[in-house]
Amino acid sequence: MTTGATDLLLHRQIVDVLVAEFERGKVPAQRDDVPGRVFACAWGLYAQVHRHARAALVLTNADMAQEAHVMVRVALEHTVLLHWVVERGDAGVAAMLASQSKSVNRSVRTMRQAELVVPPEVEQEIERLTPDFNESEVVGQFRQICEQHEELSGVPPVPDGGLDPDPP
Repeated sequence: MTTGATDLLLHRQIVDVLVAEFERGKVPAQRDDVPGRVFACAWGLYAQVHRHARAALVLTNADMAQEAHVMVRVALEHTVLLHWVVERGDAGVAAMLASQSKSVNRSVRTMRQAELVVPPEVEQEIERLTPDFNESEVVGQFRQICEQHEELSGVPPVPDGGLDPDPP
């Protein structure tokens, strides 16, 4: 097992590869055996992982490795969520959408309690996009998703120092 600067170098190389692969690739063709919304959700999560990884590289190259650490963590969380959604299929997408909807509804309640003016068209759009969902099926905390993926527990964490700004 490696430690210290070697870990930083390894993590930087992994992020460099993720970014390069995404930028070289094209949107894959949808397969008949993958539901459209699973494909769309997976591609969206994959694109978000790429954007967070790129942001981490930009920050690291600007001598802001500590700030990059946050982006790397979010990229890794989205990667695990992507894996979880793909494994769960339609049920995973539904749970993720329900979780997002629950979060938006909580934000709307907070705005109302704070007596902020929410334009009626915004409220109507939120209501139109809010799926019906079973509260018990909402994606819970990130930890719960990770617990369902015990095989991922062997992946070394990104160190507090962030990524190595000078890969070979």
